Amino acid sequence: MEILENVSLARHTTFGVGGNARWFIRIASRDELPALGEFVRTQSLPFFILGGGSNVLASDHFFEGIVIKIQNNDMMISSSGVWADAGVPLALLTKETVQKGLSGLEWGFGIPGTVGGAVRGNAGCFGYDMSECVTHVEVFNLHTDTFEILPSEKLIYAYRKSFFHEHPHLVIVRAYFSLVSQGIDTCTSNLKKYYEIKKQTQPLGVHCAGSIFKNPKLDGLHADISIPVEWLTVGRIPAGFLIENVNMKGHCIGGATVSLKHANFIVQNSEGTSTHIKELIEYIKQRVHEKFGVTLEEEIQYIT
Repeated sequence: MEILENVSLARHTTFGVGGNARWFIRIASRDELPALGEFVRTQSLPFFILGGGSNVLASDHFFEGIVIKIQNNDMMISSSGVWADAGVPLALLTKETVQKGLSGLEWGFGIPGTVGGAVRGNAGCFGYDMSECVTHVEVFNLHTDTFEILPSEKLIYAYRKSFFHEHPHLVIVRAYFSLVSQGIDTCTSNLKKYYEIKKQTQPLGVHCAGSIFKNPKLDGLHADISIPVEWLTVGRIPAGFLIENVNMKGHCIGGATVSLKHANFIVQNSEGTSTHIKELIEYIKQRVHEKFGVTLEEEIQYIT
């Protein structure tokens, strides 16, 4: 376990912004977790478990707490699935399983997060999410210093949410993904199809955190607007559609800009700050609520 003090969070988040954290701890293996539990209890400070640094916005101010970076990264692939450590990049997991001809995660290529973060947030796109293939999750309890394997029925998944939001003391150690053997050619074709869509519709290779807002339910949508049939079927409307329809694409506050490629993405340039991004988020919420009567809910997590 590596314990660092006064570490800039800007270097550890995909937004590339944020102040310093009082403590920054790197965990390279499960064997280090009991020492982590002792440290967290001794310090009695708030803590935040960081995956790949996407889907988060760290405040510009000093974080008087502990940021835990999970970096265990082993995988065990079988003919029907894979155990993957929490620190494995989701894109790498997707690539490795595709090369084994296992289908079920092709949509995850290009998502800049880790297994742990994706499982906790029930990450997804193209109509798929983690809950469809995760069958077991091993956790470490920071209160009791014990390991436990939780079956899927205990994980209580919902849209972009899981059991772990209400149980932050449970550190995700690894997860088992149940996959389907479909052959390398089919899996590769699926991956390329999804990634091509991402390249065409999302800002890649820039400072952003992924989707800012969850797609809201259609209930309560007050404006007279044409809704495509496929959205009526799923009961949710893309947040990007609403943001684009209040003419926010390209809108800037300081060094933060609503992406011209996808309105549910905010891009930070070299002069952006967390404050700029937060102000832009609040302005987007205001504009969407004024026109549609919908209050957008952030998908990103705040480190404050």
